[in-house]
Amino acid sequence: AAAAAAAAAAAAAAAAAAAAAAAGPRCLHSCGWYAYVRGACLRPPRPPPPPPRNVDPPPPPYTHIHIHARLAPVHESQDFNLAVPAVALRIFSSTTAQEVCQMVVQKLKLPSNSSTKCAIIMVYTVHQDEHNGAIQQVLHTLGDGEKPVQLQERAMKRCRDLAAERHPNTQPPSLLQAEDVIHWFFRDSRSSPLELEHDASGSEASEDEAATKDHPQDLSHLNDDNCTRCAGFLLKRSAHDPNLWRKRFCILAGDKLWYMRRRPQRSRGQLMHATCIPLVASSVDEPPQAMRIPFGFELQTVDRVYYFRAFGRHARREQLLKVQRGWLHALEGQISYSDENDMICMAEHIVCDSVRCVGIPS
Repeated sequence: AAAAAAAAAAAAAAAAAAAAAAAGPRCLHSCGWYAYVRGACLRPPRPPPPPPRNVDPPPPPYTHIHIHARLAPVHESQDFNLAVPAVALRIFSSTTAQEVCQMVVQKLKLPSNSSTKCAIIMVYTVHQDEHNGAIQQVLHTLGDGEKPVQLQERAMKRCRDLAAERHPNTQPPSLLQAEDVIHWFFRDSRSSPLELEHDASGSEASEDEAATKDHPQDLSHLNDDNCTRCAGFLLKRSAHDPNLWRKRFCILAGDKLWYMRRRPQRSRGQLMHATCIPLVASSVDEPPQAMRIPFGFELQTVDRVYYFRAFGRHARREQLLKVQRGWLHALEGQISYSDENDMICMAEHIVCDSVRCVGIPS
């Protein structure tokens, strides 16, 4: 019986092959139809494919940031820092700083025109000293058209590169998270300056001391007690970024106010970079109250206006106020002294010129 079934199956397969050979070539549609009428397939034509649907592109990736708010006195309350320590936002790569300001204003329910008086500030850590643990931070105030996500990516790349250079065999730089090194602030221009825990520098756009980098000087003579009237560390505001305050060692000597990054050495021959402010035809006074610069003074020279303020993380108000008044008193005296000397020098030049014109031998 099995042999008979196998023979029947073989005969059926041979008959099907003969029929296919007689019907002609197989259809190009691979549908199994072999019958052709005048060379055309008997299968009905396939319908055209439907047009592609208007599929929305996937949404762009977004980033979560937490912004610490510093409001003006007209908006903040006594328990503001406890109630709203930070504002959480979801921003995209195309979101600008101006749009972020508007989002924060809406979340805090501030007046709609408040965004024009506010700024977004980014602070990130770039260096930590291995010996004393000192941390160096960079502060950058965003322009209206700058994009926070792009700036955050650049800052993270810089931090990872620096971490890889300093610690090549320890923690992988890729484990650094943006929340660990980058902090965002929303500051009203009518509020007090930001009080950072560590020393801060600025970006290249905020650099206003580049002119003195190529001229190191020997400043050992400024350590003479007979020459120096006042000296100490102060915070100096950047001329290009009003939110950036740099820590500088200031020395009032003669008719100039010197400021530099560190205290000068007493030994001669040590060259360092410093900037001097001529005090001739200058004036000093407390900043306007609307600027809200605590314990500061405003030094107006012929070229520009400088802002300095006393600081101390653990200092009391009375101590800072004493430092401010000490600098104001010393600067007022030196400016008056410098103006008198300048007038005397000018009078001597006038007398000498008059003598030469008359022809009287001197």
